[in-house]
Amino acid sequence: MLKNNKLTNSAVLLFSKESEFLQSEVKCIRFSGNESVKPYIDFQTLEGNVFDLIDEAENFVLRNIKMAIWLVPGQVQREEKYEYPPDAIREAIANAVVHRDYESPSKVQVRIFNNRVEVWSPGLLPKEISIEDLKKEHRSVPRNPLLFKQLFWVKYVEDVGGGTVDMINWCKEWGLPEPEFKIITGALVVIFRLPPNIEDLEKLGLNERQKKAVDYVTKHTHITNKDYQLLNNTTRYTATRDFTILVDKGIFRTTGDGRRNLKYILVQNASKMRQKMRQKSKAEGEL
Repeated sequence: MLKNNKLTNSAVLLFSKESEFLQSEVKCIRFSGNESVKPYIDFQTLEGNVFDLIDEAENFVLRNIKMAIWLVPGQVQREEKYEYPPDAIREAIANAVVHRDYESPSKVQVRIFNNRVEVWSPGLLPKEISIEDLKKEHRSVPRNPLLFKQLFWVKYVEDVGGGTVDMINWCKEWGLPEPEFKIITGALVVIFRLPPNIEDLEKLGLNERQKKAVDYVTKHTHITNKDYQLLNNTTRYTATRDFTILVDKGIFRTTGDGRRNLKYILVQNASKMRQKMRQKSKAEGEL
């Protein structure tokens, strides 16, 4: 951790009580809706060593997301469950801090919306790794090896390239869609989403078959026409008609080429769904 009798940058990041590099700070924002606009419900710029940054960023998320609490008959302790898996959130934050590009002036950002949590890490993926590789086992290619090694020793990160797969599995166990991994304006972004709101689906006038399909895609990431037929014990014609409505309402979009490989997935940007809901409400108000 010393070079020419001076602390390395990694040592400063690990042990300094104050942020020696402005870009090492973590910016945390709780927005008031689903768009990144003011007013903010909560805002905090975190400073300190990387251990404090990871711990405090996780705490910021946990205090700004909902927790369900219930009593179990015959059990003294109450049950509690956050709406997102804390292990997945912490893994995303730790990865963002340790793998970020520290030559970039940008900061790690943790953004919380009503329907999702985003963790932004400045810097692109290593050339050897693609977005698709993150969804399966892959080798570890740390951008900052000295920093990574110290965090590995204290079990803040792993050295097997499985953290992103763990995030996917934790979300599935939680009943959430798989997290998304995207490159946006030079940053790697991990996005955790909540399932579509049932009240929103009711307002859009979905039938029971379509609601079951939305729930199915939430758990399995996609659905095919054949899956839909089996799920609802219906015909291909009915499935196709229902899918057309789901796409038109901005809930599903298609992926894959040709009839054989065609799959339906949830639309990741909910703005079209909200627009359809506003149009429906306006039309009902004019009747």
